[in-house]
Amino acid sequence: MRTQGEAISTKIKDSILEIERLIGISHDEEDFAKLIKILGGEIEKFLKSIVYQGQLNSNFYDLINDLLNLGITIDSVQFLQNFRLAYNGYKHNPSYSINVNSARNLFIELDKGINEIQDKGLGNVNLAYNRKSKHLVWFSGWEDYIGGMVECDIFIPDYSIDFPMGMEHFNLSFDGWDEVIQKYTSSGELKFGKEYISERAYNVWKAQSDFINAGSFQGNLSEFVRDLASHTAEREKDLIPFLKRENDAYSVKAAIVFSLQDSLIQNHWRDKNDLKDEIILRSSYDYGINLESNYLTNYINEIDFDIIIQNRDRLKMTDEILWVDEKSFNSPDNLVFSQDLNIGQNSNNKILTRIK
Repeated sequence: MRTQGEAISTKIKDSILEIERLIGISHDEEDFAKLIKILGGEIEKFLKSIVYQGQLNSNFYDLINDLLNLGITIDSVQFLQNFRLAYNGYKHNPSYSINVNSARNLFIELDKGINEIQDKGLGNVNLAYNRKSKHLVWFSGWEDYIGGMVECDIFIPDYSIDFPMGMEHFNLSFDGWDEVIQKYTSSGELKFGKEYISERAYNVWKAQSDFINAGSFQGNLSEFVRDLASHTAEREKDLIPFLKRENDAYSVKAAIVFSLQDSLIQNHWRDKNDLKDEIILRSSYDYGINLESNYLTNYINEIDFDIIIQNRDRLKMTDEILWVDEKSFNSPDNLVFSQDLNIGQNSNNKILTRIK
């Protein structure tokens, strides 16, 4: 399980990789400016809620400067202040502008500053990033030799049909596949073999060309998805659009649901725009959905954030995600905050999303 410090550090490193990708292609300034705007708010919340544990109600500038009192070096403080200036510039000043190399350097320096905070173990940086909850799903993979990757999917278990509903799709590097499979078969959470899923589904999947294996996963599903998403094959970008994870409607919806739960549990957001940005950030950095995904943009806009704000105290008690049918989702006791996406919460503090 990742710690709070490791989670924010991963987001910074992912931003550096994205900026380095942009350097090699044609891009607009907004392509990297949005990374600064999104992560700037996340850094401010990280300092206030994780490092200071909510005990210091200061502005962003003072939150950074007060790190000197906790033993953080002046260099690291300056790195964070430089990033704050860029964040405020893009957020509040329409004329603010830097080049892509300067943006890259800002993130590299920010990473150094956050690493020092991690190394010193300040506040709650070593606490778990999110809570554990266990789910049972089916999982299968197929080799794509020509594409140089492994295609794999997570399915909702269903013994009554040949083609269970897929909820997540990934295109992994071969090394990434091996690493994830080794990790979760060793832990006992992932078990391969037809005895762990329906015979009907296994036979259908096995009949497809380049089948590797299929089985069941039972454990922390969001952690499993994050690990899979972190090993996306570099060559996925060369696939035709509808084969990419970012254009798989079910995968994007699932990423939003996982991100929503993580954000509600952490309960660090200030307003609906802040929560919206946090869900987008988590969907991209934690669950592997490209920030440019049209599904991500459209689906986020289908969530009623006003209802979430009105029920914040109830929603922060969320402790699990349930994938339910129409009857369960439409119970009159449920709180619905996206009718179009079929996402809500029941009276037992479970996030609900309708799958069929």
